Amino acid sequence: MTEFNQEYPYNFSDKQFISKVIRNVKNYSVKSSSIIINLSMETIIIYPDSSDDLNTLRKLNKWQSDNFKNVIIKEANSVLIIEDSSFNTPDFSNINTSNFPMMDLNYFENTQLIRNDIRKEISTGLWEHVSKLYPELEDLSLWKTPESNIKVIEKFRFDPYFAIGMSKEYDDSKEIDFMLKNYIWFAPQKTHCKIHNQHPFIEFHTQLSGIGRMIKYTYQNSTKNYEDQRLAVGNSQSHTYCKLNEFNKEQNKLQLSYPWHEYYSDTDCIWLVTEFWPIGNKK
Repeated sequence: MTEFNQEYPYNFSDKQFISKVIRNVKNYSVKSSSIIINLSMETIIIYPDSSDDLNTLRKLNKWQSDNFKNVIIKEANSVLIIEDSSFNTPDFSNINTSNFPMMDLNYFENTQLIRNDIRKEISTGLWEHVSKLYPELEDLSLWKTPESNIKVIEKFRFDPYFAIGMSKEYDDSKEIDFMLKNYIWFAPQKTHCKIHNQHPFIEFHTQLSGIGRMIKYTYQNSTKNYEDQRLAVGNSQSHTYCKLNEFNKEQNKLQLSYPWHEYYSDTDCIWLVTEFWPIGNKK
């Protein structure tokens, strides 16, 4: 018998984010302002808990996200929910407006604020510097969830060709097993987080605080950028960047290639990286 709405809570560095993965989702209620990320291969339906009007339904495609509150997730294989009071809808009644009719100027404060709260957490050792994983990056202003706080969730099974957009039709015969790992990262404003092109996993990024961007390059050179995808709070990448080069179903392994890419923080930024590791690729 299927057990619905199984919860897997996270213990991220930044205590303001209450985060959890929900599996076998059925009529799951989300009351607080939250980012909902669809981890399923299928499009899911989200609707206000106070309305059954079909015009209010929201479809959320695979590995996409947005900001919601007072909604019900009708059905999903898996979702990730990140709750934070700063995601609340701003008060548009403020009369101090300029160029943005009916827009409260305070709406922009959360994205322009210097995150002194996170800087204090970093100074007390609650975040882990990137050099702990990559010693060559000791001069980079980049911190992450400590390894000890990272939850690994097993038994995600899907067709990787469909997942990354190399196939329009889902093929059950190409399904393999993945494990899910999530990190929260922080970088102060105007930080280049290193141009790179290698990962043994499928990844995508979701903005949690501030305004950042994912940048693609033709070469490992900061002047050779050809695509900037801007990310505001609640946004995920429009697509995964990787291409599948080799597929070994028996060993549950993939060989992936990525274009040169990096994350860049226009403001102080916190973002989530979602990684799907083929179990044959895991360390």
